Amino acid sequence: METSHQSPLERIASKAHWAERFFLVVLIAGVGLRYGGMQMMPLIYLGLVGLAITYFLFAFRVPDVPRPENGKEEKFGFLDLLMTSIVPKVLGIGMAVSMMGTLFFLLEYEGYPQMLQLGGTTIVVCYALIVLSGSIAKYGRLLAPMLLRSLLVVAVVGYVIFIAGSK
Repeated sequence: METSHQSPLERIASKAHWAERFFLVVLIAGVGLRYGGMQMMPLIYLGLVGLAITYFLFAFRVPDVPRPENGKEEKFGFLDLLMTSIVPKVLGIGMAVSMMGTLFFLLEYEGYPQMLQLGGTTIVVCYALIVLSGSIAKYGRLLAPMLLRSLLVVAVVGYVIFIAGSK
């Protein structure tokens, strides 16, 4: 019997993609029913909170670091650490803050613009780091799932800040 050296939080975070799918379905169902004329705001709230928690848990996943194909060990520098560990963690936390800011917007709580700006800016800074480092070719496959998720979150943040928030 194998013993795992993962913490309980890491074990939960490794299964976070299932929770993300569930909460995404809940959120989409809530939005669809809302536009269908039914009052389904609690379903939307549940989806947003669940996604925020899930994205926060993404920050605790152990990264799959690509190994060299030639069998030789390469030095693992700061840029490698940045792209394989730090950027995905910061993206996960930024997406969680953005989802909570969206929830605050829907609940009409104070402070939602700051949460949305902080979360959105964090995601944009991570994108800038990836582009400016020139490592998208090397780490694009590793970062692609988080980048696609965060792109959708930035679209929601932009919509809330620039369109829905100005009404």
